[in-house]
Amino acid sequence: MENGSLKARKNLLKELRQSEPEKGLKQLQHIWSKEKAQERASLLETLEVGLSIEDETFLEDALDDKSKLVRDAAARLLLQIPESKLVKRMIERVRPLLTFENNKIEVILPSKCTLEMIKDGIDESKYIPALGEKASLLLQMLACVPPNIWSDTWKKTPRELIKIIENHQWGKLFLEAWATATFRSKNITWAEALLKSSVRFYQNSNRIDLMINLLTILSRDQVEVLILDVLQKSSQTPPFNSANPAFSLLINTPYIWNQEISQSVISSIKSYIESNHQVNNWQFTSALEKFSLQIDASMYNEATDNLTLETTENIPKSVIDAIDNFLLKLQFRYEMITALNNNNVET
Repeated sequence: MENGSLKARKNLLKELRQSEPEKGLKQLQHIWSKEKAQERASLLETLEVGLSIEDETFLEDALDDKSKLVRDAAARLLLQIPESKLVKRMIERVRPLLTFENNKIEVILPSKCTLEMIKDGIDESKYIPALGEKASLLLQMLACVPPNIWSDTWKKTPRELIKIIENHQWGKLFLEAWATATFRSKNITWAEALLKSSVRFYQNSNRIDLMINLLTILSRDQVEVLILDVLQKSSQTPPFNSANPAFSLLINTPYIWNQEISQSVISSIKSYIESNHQVNNWQFTSALEKFSLQIDASMYNEATDNLTLETTENIPKSVIDAIDNFLLKLQFRYEMITALNNNNVET
């Protein structure tokens, strides 16, 4: 463990953590004092594999490291352990700042950033001008508290709380903090509730990464059920319109759509165009570019049958061109997959 490149040693530690987490921790402890700060911070990241409460004592000690890189890395890991002392300290700091009464959340902004908060990973330099200094601190603190604390304490479902903050003065703050906290705590119930409000992440495009992170918490089946549910409940708006909450889910899911989702999107596009609705050409073209990479390639023939349209007064050439380009890319994927499958059968 003491020899070899940093990358090689990290890979060895990760492999060890997968099979024997405690042994991996002991190996890291053995070489810890001999490593430079940057290497310590990098090696510490390997504890994310098999991370558990058993790692807490070592990580708590790392919060006192001279290097900010190491302290920050330790804090990030401790925040992923809901029962850690650091998370409990954050809960105790935030509780007095939020009160729930008459179906409203009242907020008191923190007065300052203490040394104890800095030790636990709160960074005064993460100042967001649109929020201000104190609200920026609250955002960081709230993002450290598992969101189920609030749904359990206030006896509200995640969806109810998300609805309550829609027109709140600090609505965006809550949304971002809860999304970050949900990802850290891997809370599936909260992730699903937040993703059903995904249009708000898309509109606040600089934090689309939060939505992508939440999608990684869910299994493929859960993502597919979620997308279908959102598609059905927002059928009045076409899926290629960014105002549709399904749109950002469709283009950011890490999975190829299944046949049911693909069929739903094809049908929605066809119905919308044939209903003589005006189409935003740029938005439509941009969406179909992305959709051509996500749709199930086996749906090529069905897509061709449903979306081969002729230019009319109500269907401009730009829309036809966008559809033709979509079908061309889908055809390429379909033929490539078919050829690969045939080769596999022959061998």
